[in-house]
Amino acid sequence: MHTEFVMKGYLLFTEEDLLKGLVQDQRFIVDNLDEGPLFAEVRVARR
Repeated sequence: MHTEFVMKGYLLFTEEDLLKGLVQDQRFIVDNLDEGPLFAEVRVARR
């Protein structure tokens, strides 16, 4: 799904901007940061 959005130009920000925003937002847990934005795994943080 990510590739489809990137290919069609729906994103108005870079992959790095999106990753940075998700990392800074405590509602999300981001794993595999060392692999780059395309390989990061994002999940919702449970309370």
